[in-house]
Amino acid sequence: MGLTVYKVAEMCGLTASYISNLENNNRRNPSREVMQKISNVLCESVQSIFFPDDKKECS
Repeated sequence: MGLTVYKVAEMCGLTASYISNLENNNRRNPSREVMQKISNVLCESVQSIFFPDDKKECS
C-alpha cells in the first residue's frame, strides 16, 4: 500500500509516535475505536492486524 507511519497517523487522527509504538509493541491494548480506525485505513480486519496469531477453532 505504501503508507508511511505519518500518513496512517494523519488519516486516523493519531500521532505518528503512537502508531510507531503500536507497531513496535511498545504500546499495548489500543481501544476498539483506535483498532478500527487503523484497520479501516489499512483496508484490513482488526483481527489480521492486531491478533494475527489467534486462530479460531470451530466445533
